[in-house]
Amino acid sequence: MNEPLAVLHVALNPLTGPWSVIRHLSSAQMESGLYKGVGVGIIWDNNWPEAYQIELNHFNVPVYRRKTPALFGTASFCYQFLKRPGIERWISSFARTVSVNNIVIHFHTGWMSGVFLPLRSNHDLSLNVVSTFHGVASHFENQPLRRHVHKWMAQRLLKYGAKLTSVDGANPEIAEKLFSLPRDKFEIIPNGISSQPKIACPYLRGREEFLVGHVGLIIDGKGWRIVADAVLAARAKGRNVKFVMAGQGPDESDAKGLSLIHPGAVIYKGFVADPRSKLMPDLDLMAVMSDKEGMPMTIIEAMSIGLPVAATNVGGIPEAVVNGETGRIIERTAERLADVIIELYDNPDLLAKMSERSHEVFLQRFSVDRIVSLYDRLYRREWKTALSTA
Repeated sequence: MNEPLAVLHVALNPLTGPWSVIRHLSSAQMESGLYKGVGVGIIWDNNWPEAYQIELNHFNVPVYRRKTPALFGTASFCYQFLKRPGIERWISSFARTVSVNNIVIHFHTGWMSGVFLPLRSNHDLSLNVVSTFHGVASHFENQPLRRHVHKWMAQRLLKYGAKLTSVDGANPEIAEKLFSLPRDKFEIIPNGISSQPKIACPYLRGREEFLVGHVGLIIDGKGWRIVADAVLAARAKGRNVKFVMAGQGPDESDAKGLSLIHPGAVIYKGFVADPRSKLMPDLDLMAVMSDKEGMPMTIIEAMSIGLPVAATNVGGIPEAVVNGETGRIIERTAERLADVIIELYDNPDLLAKMSERSHEVFLQRFSVDRIVSLYDRLYRREWKTALSTA
């Protein structure tokens, strides 16, 4: 497909990683000169952070919005099927704005994107659909009714010819098991962001405090309590370590309470927009103690500024965190994380090597320029028009 092409990114309530991907990828694609235009369409409800709305106002690409009732995840997507959000109108407006007839609709809602299909446009437009899987919730295995509904969503992607991508190599296996999506239908394209100087780890530049961070949802599954316990254990052994966490979630009140109980050791910042520039440069170690993951954008953001990561061996994490080089892959326990914290606190030379290697691996695998190129090849391959029937 060598004809002029435009890309419209679409998502429902994108948070943390998917939101960061949309923000960085759309900007990089626009700057690449590969496309006649790049746009972003967001379906949102009152739970979507106001800070994201503000960021959206400053995007340098055409933006489309549709408000939807605040419902829990499965119900919210089923609502989109029953009450279509008007993506077709976005497509028509976008096509007029960028003066191009060949448009890629790039969904960032994984298998649930099936509820938006088929897309119907006028006959002058040729559409191609891509759906990126940022993670697959394996807990559906024990919830047969929800699993059936989500399998129905997923199968619609195959039915209407969507191209499937995954940010890591673990998602396709889970998607095949849960939703009968053949793993060989997936293209693996990791998350990526723009390159930054290696600016993390102030401990290496003379700061006495060693800061360990958690950035993401404040829920048990993300392991923030494990990080807190590990930092407190390291402090009990005489290390000048602090825990800084940022994010929102059901455990916010507990996080705030812990910061009040340990004011010199635990800092809770709440939601932080653009944590890579506003928080991560102050950290010396990022901790990702999740019980399940895809490819966490938090890890890639950390590596982009030379911040080592201690993480669990789940999902696509081992594809980014090279054990012993860019950080540590460890058991999901406070004791093991405390060992890593103490190890790096006591060995600045090791911390420096991990910081350097972390930045190198980012440049080799996760630079947004590389990701733009990978997506462009996918967009232009086997162009389909089956979704554009009126």
